[in-house]
Amino acid sequence: MHLFLLSINNSGSSILYEKIRQSKYTTTLPDEGQFIRGFSGPNPFVLNCPYMFSERYHDFSLEKNYDWFSIKTLWNSFWEEDLIKVEKSPPNVVRAHMLKRHFENSEFIIQVRNPYQIVTSILKLRPDISIERSCAHVASCFFEQYKNYFSYTDRVVKYEDMIYDKNKINNIFKDLGIKDFDLNSESNPVKHYKENKITNFDKKIPDDVFKIGKEIFQAVKSEINFFGYDLWNLKLKNYAMLMQIYLIHC
Repeated sequence: MHLFLLSINNSGSSILYEKIRQSKYTTTLPDEGQFIRGFSGPNPFVLNCPYMFSERYHDFSLEKNYDWFSIKTLWNSFWEEDLIKVEKSPPNVVRAHMLKRHFENSEFIIQVRNPYQIVTSILKLRPDISIERSCAHVASCFFEQYKNYFSYTDRVVKYEDMIYDKNKINNIFKDLGIKDFDLNSESNPVKHYKENKITNFDKKIPDDVFKIGKEIFQAVKSEINFFGYDLWNLKLKNYAMLMQIYLIHC
């Protein structure tokens, strides 16, 4: 089986991936698949859009920009046989259709986070970009994740659940055959996290991010709400209730 993480960048995918690496049931790549030497596809640093891949949407979403035979050969040279083959690169958010087509027995997990926190995190890494650009990227990603949910998978990992509802996340991975996945364990997935555990290191959202974000995110308010985020008060909504309401009105 192939397992691909469809993770908006700065949503905790590095934590999740390092935890997956620890499993005896999985085989992973030494880095994000897009950054392995010899990758025959678009690179966000080469295209001058690190952490902002949606700004080059067509470069990342069109089949003609990839040599999938070469990519499969490259990734297979690292993956071990008879284990669950796992890969994560943020642009997977816009190329799930290609991964589904080129990798047999493919499964997906969507990963999201409070959109204001994603923006805040991006701006720390890209102080050269405006809040507006960062918000536009995050809005685009939520729109794509909404489509991915109905096209490829209903498995959703929220960053917040990795902190407050670890057993929910554990069950997602155990259902996929990763039986030893356990966010409650004491093992340290990423060295710099406090007390060797996954902790809530979210900081207060800057007022200007909140003000500008509320305006830009209105364009994808339904998509963001669908994943359980309230644009106005930042409180998590009841996801199950939102699902029921949506399905009733489909």
